[in-house]
Amino acid sequence: MNNTNLSSSVKALSDIRFIDHDFAIHQLNELLLKNRITEYLNNDSSLGSIVLRSQELCKFERFSDLLYPQLINYYNGIRFSELVSKCDKIGNLKLIKTLFNNNKYKFRTNIKPETIELLDSKVAQQDKMPTDVNKDLICKFIKSNRFTKLEHFITQLRKIDRKKTTQSFMQIKSELLIKSATKGALAAYQIVEQLYKFKTWLFISRELNCDELIDEVLRKYLDHQVHTERRFKQLPLEKFLSTYSYSLKINSKIAQLKLESEFLNNLAKEYKGSDSLSIVFQMLRRITDFNADYINPVKQFLKTNLPMLVEDINNQDMTKSIPGLIELSKSKLKEEALEILILSESVLKQKIMDKTNQVTSIRSVVEGLRNVDESIENEVSNRLIASL
Repeated sequence: MNNTNLSSSVKALSDIRFIDHDFAIHQLNELLLKNRITEYLNNDSSLGSIVLRSQELCKFERFSDLLYPQLINYYNGIRFSELVSKCDKIGNLKLIKTLFNNNKYKFRTNIKPETIELLDSKVAQQDKMPTDVNKDLICKFIKSNRFTKLEHFITQLRKIDRKKTTQSFMQIKSELLIKSATKGALAAYQIVEQLYKFKTWLFISRELNCDELIDEVLRKYLDHQVHTERRFKQLPLEKFLSTYSYSLKINSKIAQLKLESEFLNNLAKEYKGSDSLSIVFQMLRRITDFNADYINPVKQFLKTNLPMLVEDINNQDMTKSIPGLIELSKSKLKEEALEILILSESVLKQKIMDKTNQVTSIRSVVEGLRNVDESIENEVSNRLIASL
């Protein structure tokens, strides 16, 4: 657990506790004595994850004398204050307040007043939403915020008046949205995923929707990325596939016109590995489900790059490998998923037996493999499950 992160280490401790309680206690003691928990907290950027993992750690009550000083020092520190200052998710902010105010834990009287004041001010700021919805309000927000923050804002507006939100959004010029979407760091897969959400959320009826506007923004956005943004061609495979998958959902004609050739080129390239193999497999499944013409090129990609894919499976945490195989097996690529599983069996079995994988639930993840080889009476998965 020395080379991991907060989420993985705490999940692993929780899993191991039910398998080998004494070993879990020993591991946590080592982490606390070496200040690893503090190190993991400082390296984590997700407030929601930090709070949930803190609650998990507090279940190990016998370590409260070692644990709480480290947690309290973190929550009173600069790193935590920076994350709170940048946080725009009201749910995470309220989750923190709930943690601090819970009498089960020893935070309430140990958190600095300055930290509480910062948290309260952020909650008040997020709670202060407009009572009316109009075009000018949305335009003002778009001009003064990153595009990726628009999702939360639209969610809040829809709670006020769903119909008015759609009517107001329909009046926005596509140029304003394009300018916002192309400003700053390249996040094509996030932008396109948000456009897909907007198209779904803002659909009221055939007569009242933002489909035409969203389609126009998608066309112009992809045109900009393909023709003027050099970094777009350097996107990691999983991010390009996500971009293409969501583009197909928004408007398949536009997506294929702008991205199909790049998609096929990516499949023809040598696969050099991915840190997010499960996303690669998930998106390949979605894309081939959407268009059966892509099945053969994807099959060829998997066949050509089989050794590297197996290497990724063997080297990655099981949370990134097994779910990916399961995703792949749900498509017309079941045979390829099974072949990868068979070639990875010995390494996966050793990981399970060593309990070195950092997964939420070892058993539930491994048992999911039944989906991959059900056609051969679960021969491989049964052998892996037997090693639990």
